[in-house]
Amino acid sequence: MRFVAAIETWCANVVERTFARAFPGALEPAQIARRLIATIEHAPPSLDDEGATGYIVRLSANDAAALETERELLERQWTRMAQALCARIVSAAPAPTVQIRADPRLPNGSIVIDTVVADVTAGQLCLRVERGVANASAYPLRSRDTVLHSLIIGRDPRCDVVVTDSRASRRHARVDVTGETVAFEDLDSTNGTLYNGEPTRRGHLLLGDRLQIGDTIFRIAAET
Repeated sequence: MRFVAAIETWCANVVERTFARAFPGALEPAQIARRLIATIEHAPPSLDDEGATGYIVRLSANDAAALETERELLERQWTRMAQALCARIVSAAPAPTVQIRADPRLPNGSIVIDTVVADVTAGQLCLRVERGVANASAYPLRSRDTVLHSLIIGRDPRCDVVVTDSRASRRHARVDVTGETVAFEDLDSTNGTLYNGEPTRRGHLLLGDRLQIGDTIFRIAAET
């Protein structure tokens, strides 16, 4: 039995059997595992660019909610699977991790997998405008002399990130960078802030996460 087939069988035995009863008629964990395998095989890690340090599995809000109670276990199982497959393809490749993220833009049953590039630090991340109008298309998230760096987002022209959005408050939210940590906080805005589609007062941001201010959507991306 070839190696990938063996991994598929292992995944089916360990994951699908455990969760099939928990998710009748819904997107099954084994489907996601097979998509992960296909993603890694199609674009295997490369030592030239130091490979992938992780994979973000984006699902619809409903599918992500259905998996939430077992999310940590699934992420551990898929991480083991991804690491075994990557090591088989490129023995010296960095060991990847797998994380689940809800994406409210996706329909139920959809699976989108993003590859997290190695060595992307907070200083190499940016706040990229995905939908809406702002005074720039992307905003680097860099520390100034390793001291806290903040970006204020809102309609006020004095904000660091000025959005042309009637549903945004004048000072709507703040994004803070301290070392390698990126966090956000809603500044008591009128319409609130959505984090990956969910109303959230404050939280931490990772590569691929989305922040919605009014009708404007920002995505945490790697600088290009």
